Amino acid sequence: MNLKILIVIVGTLAGTGTVAAPTFNNSGRCTAGCNYFEGDSKHIWAVENYHLGPAKAKLADGRVGYAMKDIEFMLRHFPNNPNALMLLDDAAKRLEQPNMPARYFKEAIAAYPEEPMTYVVHGMFLQKRGKTADAIGQYERAVSLNPNLPDAHYNLGLALVQAKRYAEANTHAVAAYRLGHPMPGLRNQLQRVGAWNPDAAAPASPAKADASAPAKDAAAAPATQTEAAPKP
Repeated sequence: MNLKILIVIVGTLAGTGTVAAPTFNNSGRCTAGCNYFEGDSKHIWAVENYHLGPAKAKLADGRVGYAMKDIEFMLRHFPNNPNALMLLDDAAKRLEQPNMPARYFKEAIAAYPEEPMTYVVHGMFLQKRGKTADAIGQYERAVSLNPNLPDAHYNLGLALVQAKRYAEANTHAVAAYRLGHPMPGLRNQLQRVGAWNPDAAAPASPAKADASAPAKDAAAAPATQTEAAPKP
C-alpha cells in the first residue's frame, strides 16, 4: 500500500477528537498517532504536502470548516504536529470558538508528554490570548525537558519581558542566542528597556546525555519562532 492510499484510508478516522495509541502496519511503521519528532520524513512529507498548504489556503479564504478537516487529519497522524497545532489559533478565531484548541493541545501533550516543542507551541498560543503566566509555565516546562532548545529559551524570554521580569528574560535571551537562535526581536526588546546584558550567565548547561535533543526538535523551529510579545 503506498503512502497516498494509506492517507486516504486513515483520513476517514480524522475529526473524531480522540487520540488513540499509535498504530503500526505489518512492517512496524507508525501509521497514526505517531510522534512528529520521531516520525519518518516520508510520512511527514506525505501528510503535510497534501494537507498543510491546503489548510492554510482554506483558512485564508474563509473555508474554515474544510480547513479544520485538514488540520484534524494531520493531528490524527501526528497529534503533536507543531505546524498543524499553530493553525488552530487562526481557525479558533474565525470560528469564534476561542477555547476550541485546548482539547487538541491536551491530546498532543497526553500523547507525547516528553516532547518540549509542544509546550513551546502551546505557550505561544496562550501568550497570544494574554495568558502570560500560563505561557511562561509552558515555556519553563519545555526548557526543563530540553535546556538546549533555543526556541524554548527565546519564547520564554519574550514572555518574561511581557511580564516585566527583565533580569530573567535576559538570562534566557543569552541562552537562546548562545544556542544559535537567529531572531533579534528578544534582544531588541531588552535593549529598549535597558535590560540587555550579553555577558550575563546563561542557565547551567544540561548533562551531556541531552546533547542530541536539539537536533530532534530542529525541524519544527522555523514554524514556532515568534516576535508576538507586545512591547512592555
